Order: sequence, then C-alpha cells, then structure tokens
Amino acid sequence: MSNKPAARKPKADRVKSAEDALGEQALKILLPRDCKPDVEGLKVNQARNEHAVQSRPTTHCATDKGMKPRLLNMQNKKPHLGGLQIGLFDHIPRWRKNVTVNWVAFADGYETPDDALFAAKAMRRATEEWNALDFGVQFKQVDSLEDANFALGYGGQPASRDRVLAEAYFPTADDISDVIVYKLQFNPQVKHEMHNTFLHELGHVLGLRHEHAEWSGRLFEGGSTTIGTTNPKSVMSYDPEEPPIIRDSDKEGIRKFYALRAGETFGGMEVVLYIPDN
Repeated sequence: MSNKPAARKPKADRVKSAEDALGEQALKILLPRDCKPDVEGLKVNQARNEHAVQSRPTTHCATDKGMKPRLLNMQNKKPHLGGLQIGLFDHIPRWRKNVTVNWVAFADGYETPDDALFAAKAMRRATEEWNALDFGVQFKQVDSLEDANFALGYGGQPASRDRVLAEAYFPTADDISDVIVYKLQFNPQVKHEMHNTFLHELGHVLGLRHEHAEWSGRLFEGGSTTIGTTNPKSVMSYDPEEPPIIRDSDKEGIRKFYALRAGETFGGMEVVLYIPDN
C-alpha cells in the first residue's frame, strides 16, 4: 500500500508561519549551484582518511534513538530505531521506486557560514554516491523548503550525546523531515569524514537500519530483518577503524530491498511504501 500525508495545513503555510516566528534568516537556504563538491579537496580528504585511523574518536549516529518533534511537523512521534537490516518492528518502511527525495541545506544556525557550506557540499557528495547506484530512488538538492522532503541543519552539542555525529529519519508520510549534523562532526579528527557520515545517514533515509540491529549485546536494537549479505564493514555499521563506505554488499542489499513490492511480507513484516512529499 502507499501512504500519503494526512490532510493538514499546507506545507507552504507552515513554512511561512515558521519564517514569521523565527525570521527569514533562520530558514535561509543555500543554493544548489554553490554546493558542488570540491573535487580536488575530496582527493585530499580521501588521502587523509587513509592515515587518520589511529586518531579517530569512537562515534555513532542517533537515528535509532527516536525522532523528536520537528520544526515544521510539531507532532508527537513513536520512537524509531536505526545482509543489511530493514524493518521497524511491525512494518518495513520504504520509498516507492522511481521517486526523487528533494532536500535543502540551511545556511544559518552553524558556528560559521563556512561550516554550513562544508556540510552542504558533504551531503551533496553523499547523495551523488547513492544516486550513482541507480536502484530506484534519487536525491536532489533544491532551493526551496516548500519543495523539500528533508532539510540539512546544525544541531550543536546534543545533551547527553557527546559521541553523536549526526541523526536522520526513516521513510515517512511526513512532508518535511530533517537530517542533523552535530558539533562533534566538525572536530578536526573527523570533519573530513562528514560525507561518509552522511552516506550512513542517507541509508537510514532510504529505510536501512544499523547492520548490528539484531546482534546480541550492547548494540542490539531489535525489530529488523536481514536482506542481502551480512557485512560488518557495511555502510550501516559502526566501524572503529574507518568511516562508512558503500560496499558491494550494500549495493546488493539496497537493490534487493527496492525490488520488494508494496504489501509484500518479508521477515514477518509488511512492506509499506511512501511517496516523498516534495
């Protein structure tokens, strides 16, 4: 089946209300033409990745910790938890095939304007890597919040989550969600790995859980099922030795995942398809 957002105040009206309450600057959007990744800079970052293993702090993402009410949604949500692992206890959320998930990058709220641009370029690079797999969903940066399914923004230092780099969401009927990058991701030890972190977070946006969701022990989250080939080095894993990278097993798994049909039962859960409200 396919879920659409329940009737409520149009997104455009809610964006306008937010602008009136916070000011236009707070919701200023970076233009896509200014966020193209710096190819030469990426080569330097890649080389730095290869020599930074010993100095990397232990980090994780917070997508599995539960989604908070968002600026434009202002509604309560049930907790969400982060082959590949898919499913959220009673269903498997996924985008319908052949859709585009639009996104914007906030220009304000960061410690410096350069930080906002750095994050936007890192997200742009991560979306382009997922897009290159051509499995049925594309990400597109746009210049209007009204046309976006998610917004990239800065979360500062999260309370009691001092090792968290970022946070995202799973496919949903909400018409606007967000991906948050936290202060730690701008630490010089891991700043150059930001696009890797976003590869992981976009995996959640596509419906993927953490690779360790069903492992026993302290990383256990539960409520998921396996699709494809298990790989501890998956882009959806926590690897203390290197940042997330899309592996061949991830490519295999995402294609199998997006071949499932609406209403199909897989791993004891029903596949529920969503259409991004861009």
